Amino acid sequence: MATDRKFGQEAKSSGTSALSGRERIRVAGPPRANRELAGLLDRVAEVRIKREGKISKSTALLIDQSSAEAIDIGRRAAALISAALIDRVARLHVFTFDPGATPVHAAGAKETDWDRAFKGKEVSARANPSAALDALRKNCVAVEQIVLVAGGCKSEAGELSAAYAAYKEELGLTPAVVLIRTAVAVESMEAELRQGGAPVIARSTWSGAGSLAALIPLLCRPSKLELLMGLLETRSAGGAH
Repeated sequence: MATDRKFGQEAKSSGTSALSGRERIRVAGPPRANRELAGLLDRVAEVRIKREGKISKSTALLIDQSSAEAIDIGRRAAALISAALIDRVARLHVFTFDPGATPVHAAGAKETDWDRAFKGKEVSARANPSAALDALRKNCVAVEQIVLVAGGCKSEAGELSAAYAAYKEELGLTPAVVLIRTAVAVESMEAELRQGGAPVIARSTWSGAGSLAALIPLLCRPSKLELLMGLLETRSAGGAH
């Protein structure tokens, strides 16, 4: 089919930079055309992720200190994410949180570097995820996606949604949230985040090395705008010959 041929041709060039075509982007057309385009972009995204496996979006990793399991998952997630970042394009911002939030910096991207960075992190009896979102906002940390590792952390009703809504309003960004839950008690967090306007991908415990590695494809996924620019640039280059 023509759509499949188009996909095959454009998937090869899905990583092409297309900043020069930004002003030409117009999303319009009947619902069926929009669905076909959305399907095409999803398929191009999958090809790009499998081919590159690199994260191009600035990412925040927020780690609950109320459980040793959450801290350990957060430490290993930090090593995986930092190793997959495209250098000088995307950054990783790591915070642990108890009643407040503390940034975590590693000397390098190796797992041993993150082991040292997390050395001395102790379990706290109380942890508030709103504090981590407030830290991002107050420090003007601009990110396109957030990974929230939650154990037994709690916030007052409406506090988490308010914190996300405040970040969204002040920074003009709507980062997607990948919520890694290590306890049933935090199921209400997904509803709170959605109430604040966050696109949420919720997952239950990812404790094994293989299951945690499944996080990376979610973070590698390019934005629809990025894919559209790539497709438009490819078509423009093809028409120039």
